[in-house]
Amino acid sequence: MSARDDLLDEYGHADTAPLGTLSELKQKLDAYRVEVLTEAGVQYEDCTVCGAAHSVGKPCGTCEFNARMAAEAGVKATPEAAPATEDTFPAWLAQRFDPNSPPWDVLDHDGRTYWQHEAAAVRRAVARGGFKNDTTTGDNT
Repeated sequence: MSARDDLLDEYGHADTAPLGTLSELKQKLDAYRVEVLTEAGVQYEDCTVCGAAHSVGKPCGTCEFNARMAAEAGVKATPEAAPATEDTFPAWLAQRFDPNSPPWDVLDHDGRTYWQHEAAAVRRAVARGGFKNDTTTGDNT
């Protein structure tokens, strides 16, 4: 008997018993979905969580990998809104390239703005794969 027949036997009549738990119903519906997709010749489907393709009827390898990596790292597998953290890159730049400047905590607004601008410039350069080339002199600046 197929999963479809099981579903029809249990839920296809007006005088059915209570539906049971949601997880039981989900398991039956998933089994029916896999049966229908397999009969239609579908080999791959998109994961409803991450969108990666995986074989019909098999768990998503990407989600399994992410869950395993998260477990090893001691974090939750599903991304949640991370608490906002202060950007420390401008402070690091200030300390690294101007060791005589005051500590970041007491740096004035203009000093902070300068290093935040420099940090943004470095990030842009990294994102494009390096600093702009001066085609007239051949210098990287």
